[in-house]
Order: sequence, then C-alpha cells, then structure tokens
Amino acid sequence: MAERELGDELAYWAPAESNSVEVDFLLRRGPDLCALEVKAARRFQRQHLAGLRAVARLPGLRRRVLVYRGDRTLRTEDGIDVWPVSTFLDTLAAGGLWP
Repeated sequence: MAERELGDELAYWAPAESNSVEVDFLLRRGPDLCALEVKAARRFQRQHLAGLRAVARLPGLRRRVLVYRGDRTLRTEDGIDVWPVSTFLDTLAAGGLWP
C-alpha cells in the first residue's frame, strides 16, 4: 500500500481544554477524516473509547477505529469499530480503511 492511499495528512488530536482525552492518529484524505486509537492492551475496555467519542462531531469524520492486541472484533452502539491488530492490518492491506 502506498502512503498516499492511507491519506493526505496524519495528525495527533487533543482538545485544548483537556489533557486526558486524545486520539493517536487523525487521518485526512481530502475532506474526510478517520480517527484511530491504538492500545497495547489485550483486553478491550470501554474507557479506551474516550478520545474516539470526543471526536465524534468533527466535520468530515467518516470512521473511528480502536486497534488493540485482543482477538474480538466488534462495533459499539455509537459506531466505533474495535479491531484486533490483525483485522486492522487486513483491512489496511485490502484498501478498506476508508468507508
């Protein structure tokens, strides 16, 4: 996969008013955004979603993904994809990160 296929810009996101909420990667491709949070944890925990929930209303946000070292794939009630690293890599290789 060429870097260009991943997006036009890669950034870290944190609101000015909070130092405890952040998103590891905010990808931009044209007007569209994709938020990625990466955790080293083997077990999914709801508190891992705080940053992804905080960016939910960003204009142009098309997808929110939590990547972790566990083995369960799920989608939260508010539309966040929770993927094991292997699912993320397979999706990335297939060009399916952007909906």
